[in-house]
Amino acid sequence: MESEQIMTITVWEAPGCAQCSMVKKKLDKEDIEYQTKDLSDPKHLAQLERFRDQGYAQAPIVQTPNETFAGYNPAKVDQAVTQARSTQVHTTGAEISGPSVT
Repeated sequence: MESEQIMTITVWEAPGCAQCSMVKKKLDKEDIEYQTKDLSDPKHLAQLERFRDQGYAQAPIVQTPNETFAGYNPAKVDQAVTQARSTQVHTTGAEISGPSVT
């Protein structure tokens, strides 16, 4: 049985952020799994500071295994979708066999 490998995408969002909603809507439309984290949550303060130190100044901040980018950038979101699809391994055509119950 093959295992399913899913590329992790994290959308770091801020409350009321329209660009954050646009990124999530695009990922939802493309049926791409992702997780969200709230940049305003005090438990993420250290990560927020790291983002600021790296020059990210607007939400959302999107992390993929290959890159991190800030803001709603349709080309980058499309690239993340393509990468996510290429890393997914699906089990197809699997047959179930065993004794029949009559």
